[in-house]
Amino acid sequence: AANSIHYVGIADGVGSWRGLGVDPREFSSRLMFWAQKYIKSAVPRVGRGMMNPSIAPPKPIEILHAAWEMTLGEKVVGSSTACIATLDNELEQLTFSNIGDNGVVILRHIDSDVAGYMRERSTPRHLRNNDLRIAFISQQQLRSFNLPYQLGYTNVPEGDKFETPKDAVNTSIPVMAGDLIIIATDGLFDNMELDELCDIAQEWEKEWFGGAKKGLTKQNSVALNKLASILTKKARELSLDHMRDSPFALLAKENDIMWGGGMPDDCTVICIRVLDKNESSVGGSSGSESFPRKIENYLL
Repeated sequence: AANSIHYVGIADGVGSWRGLGVDPREFSSRLMFWAQKYIKSAVPRVGRGMMNPSIAPPKPIEILHAAWEMTLGEKVVGSSTACIATLDNELEQLTFSNIGDNGVVILRHIDSDVAGYMRERSTPRHLRNNDLRIAFISQQQLRSFNLPYQLGYTNVPEGDKFETPKDAVNTSIPVMAGDLIIIATDGLFDNMELDELCDIAQEWEKEWFGGAKKGLTKQNSVALNKLASILTKKARELSLDHMRDSPFALLAKENDIMWGGGMPDDCTVICIRVLDKNESSVGGSSGSESFPRKIENYLL
């Protein structure tokens, strides 16, 4: 984290490498290692760790490209999806560079009086019990079903057919105080419906903050870590449920593949809650966000 900009990243190693005697975690781990190294070296700082406002901080695509080059330089065999994101307090802007099937979702409380085109029209107002809606969802990149875009390296020349950071989706979107940002690997979204994600987030918000748009003046890492834990554990539970067709199973059937139940996979979840920069006084900055992450490995 810098004075007004926070950086987060996830990478998901492609599990099929295990069948070739390659640890799928190695490439993704090195990719994030070099991303962190690059951020620390490139973020301009002045005294007491504050950012130098005269020098632009590195962008997500720049970080992703640098980390990819360093990982290739180590000749680490494997491949991985990846997402690097920044959250700018001053601009109230989320910017990310995403390659593959990781997901970025923004949940927002949208009152029907001001929702505009996002208004819930299918359910009468008096029957609605949740105004937490999907304000944004990122685009997946797939070559074909269950074959995401990926960065990678192999020591077999004719097998080197991976994507590069130039193929990443680069997006910037404004955020608001009270927004809940979920950045996760496909282990979450392959098993959990978006409506269910909203319901879990709303219940969590009620339990920890007493309702919508409350508790926006200070960080609460414990609460965010709890939400990330709830989501990963629920994803694991759903992945082992053979009686309910998961989003992965439904998409498989659309591609003429007979698959039922959940999709066991490892899962990383990062949760970010955007605070009110005009009210927050944490750390001396004009606004703050928290983003604990929870990783569950349950590949079967």
